[in-house]
Amino acid sequence: MKQEYIVGDVVEYDNEVMIINTQIDSNYFQLFCLKREMCCSVCKNMIVPIPLSTIILKDNGWDIIEVNCEDENTELHYETFSKCRIMADIRYYPNWSDDNRKFFVFVDSEEILHFQYVHELQHLLWAMGKDSKMIV
Repeated sequence: MKQEYIVGDVVEYDNEVMIINTQIDSNYFQLFCLKREMCCSVCKNMIVPIPLSTIILKDNGWDIIEVNCEDENTELHYETFSKCRIMADIRYYPNWSDDNRKFFVFVDSEEILHFQYVHELQHLLWAMGKDSKMIV
């Protein structure tokens, strides 16, 4: 079984941004709300992933290093984001027809994966041994 969330992931519950604090069992997590400085236990089915956006990337230190809007096919227009000391770039395709595949990760110009949520980027950063804390 694939584990969707891990401790430290930024998610949404009850219209609040929360951080997964601990996993209680296979169905429940303890979440921490920074805004209210409180914890709550929540069924994993009630947790909502936070969609990644270019604003979130910029707020977390990712800079645009390339913009490509020369192709006649607007689906191929993209912005490339990079962050100091991260050995991968994130390419954002704003006009891509598949809404679930707008953010792609490239290493040495090779696409290695795609994602759409903040916690998925956190997992990539964690796997790379980088700080996976995110501002949302």
